[in-house]
Amino acid sequence: MRHSVLKHPFECDRNILSLLKAKRRQRRAAVEKKWRCAANAEDLEQLDTFHRAVRPYLCLAQVFGMMPLANVLSRSPHRVQFQLRSYATCLSVLFLLLGGVKTMRLATKLIQGGLNAKSMGKCQPNATQIPFKEYMMKEFADIFELVPYNYIFIFYAFFLNGTFTLICNFMDTFIILISLGLSQRFQQMATRVLNAVERYVPDVEWHEIRMHHILLCELMDLVEANMSNIVLISCLSNIYFICNKLLTIFTKLHYPINYAYYWYSLLYLLCRTCAVFICASKIHEASLLPLTALSMVSSEHWTAEVQRFSHQLGSHYIGLSGLGLFHLTRRSFFGMMTTLVYYEFMLLQLDAKNNKDDLSNLCG
Repeated sequence: MRHSVLKHPFECDRNILSLLKAKRRQRRAAVEKKWRCAANAEDLEQLDTFHRAVRPYLCLAQVFGMMPLANVLSRSPHRVQFQLRSYATCLSVLFLLLGGVKTMRLATKLIQGGLNAKSMGKCQPNATQIPFKEYMMKEFADIFELVPYNYIFIFYAFFLNGTFTLICNFMDTFIILISLGLSQRFQQMATRVLNAVERYVPDVEWHEIRMHHILLCELMDLVEANMSNIVLISCLSNIYFICNKLLTIFTKLHYPINYAYYWYSLLYLLCRTCAVFICASKIHEASLLPLTALSMVSSEHWTAEVQRFSHQLGSHYIGLSGLGLFHLTRRSFFGMMTTLVYYEFMLLQLDAKNNKDDLSNLCG
């Protein structure tokens, strides 16, 4: 038995007592620094906080009408909150109205004209060069049917189009940032446990490490409860767009630029989905590192508190999930890729006949 090796578990020499006193002084200094930071917001810039790391991303998101939060530039993260009467909320509402008008115009045009080859586009077989004005009038017809054609509304059309493109990537980028922040915290916990197993640690310090790990798990549960629906929507949208692209992978296209855009968009979707799963899986992988470190604790230093900590690490799953339906791990990502490959083989069999047909001239 491991406990039989310990003859005097409560005997400590002077070196251990001096180390414990030094650690208490360090903790007291850290607590005093946190209280100073809470009283003076300028000292928060000296701390490596998550809010300080993601602040530029939040500011960029607010430019495009996302993350309607007030006091984003504040040095204190406690002041960052949602306020109905703020410029960020007004900007988000403005983008919602502009996007709603654009969507309603497209829906009205689709209902009135129907979805057929005639209403999908206008062919110009004799034109070798299309003027910029005609391109804008055709590409943004829903906008220039309501407003006059000038440089102000040209900039507005491109800005609105870029905003909608950025919104499509916002959820995935947000999940990646949250995952990197949480995995870094669990990595710090693993480093602390690894430093503890290389020397004699009393039960009081193991108890403190275990309590800090419980607080970190509670933070993870809070993030999981508020982000599980976002993770589910992000994964479903990525799978939908990937399957939609794979559905037309054997369709013959007219021009090389069409092939270039198709493969670029498909590879971009695959890389974006892969980045989400890999970054989110780092949380679970980092949470298992302390358990690996505890396996290096010698038998003479293995106590009941270490046993509780080991059981706590192995009994609770830590990681992001989509409403509990699946977890963001490397195994689930490869399972999804396997399903997509099987789906592609089915399309290969169904499109064997269609692949031999020639393209019809739509402008003939």
